[in-house]
Amino acid sequence: MVCAADHRGGAAVRAGSGAAGDARSYRAAGPCSAWRLCWPVVYRDRCCGRGAHCGAAEGGSVIQRKTIAALSLSAAALVSLVLSEGYSDRAIVPVPGDVPTIGFGTTTGVKLGDTITPPKALARALVDVQKFEGALKKCVKVPLSQNEYDVWIQFSYNVGSSAFCNSTAVRKLNKGDYEGACREIDNWVYVKGKRIQGLVNRRAKERDLCLGI
Repeated sequence: MVCAADHRGGAAVRAGSGAAGDARSYRAAGPCSAWRLCWPVVYRDRCCGRGAHCGAAEGGSVIQRKTIAALSLSAAALVSLVLSEGYSDRAIVPVPGDVPTIGFGTTTGVKLGDTITPPKALARALVDVQKFEGALKKCVKVPLSQNEYDVWIQFSYNVGSSAFCNSTAVRKLNKGDYEGACREIDNWVYVKGKRIQGLVNRRAKERDLCLGI
């Protein structure tokens, strides 16, 4: 089991059994005297600075993160996604300037005049989710919690995998700036330069879930 190196140069010394699962607890034997939990549990940064994965010895906020290869969209997140997208039995343009969508937000190959049934719409949504999960797992290089993973899948489902993978949010995420990445969600509330209140409301929920609020 490997513990992330202390970027302040302190060696990691075994200090006892972990606080959750099979994680191991270490104490940095250097300038940062904070307890850290090795894989799969890490603390929010409290002592060593952003991206260092260490936290206060007592009262630290613990986030359980896993390699994204081990994650998949939760059932609750799937329900949230389809509710957020809404259902349409025919192809529509949700807001002026947007692309045609059908069912639960499906856009691939959709043209005005197309129709769909609820079972087929859900089946297409599940296929779409799998595609977005594949894209996320290629461009995100850091471990995520289940909440974070669920949020980023829902977010990318809405904005598109290309836009997501090339976003500032992903760049911050891959640098270990989890909070900064979550706060980038608030910027995605415009369609063709127009601020959409429905997106403002949706992004606020996504951001809060991402931050664990």
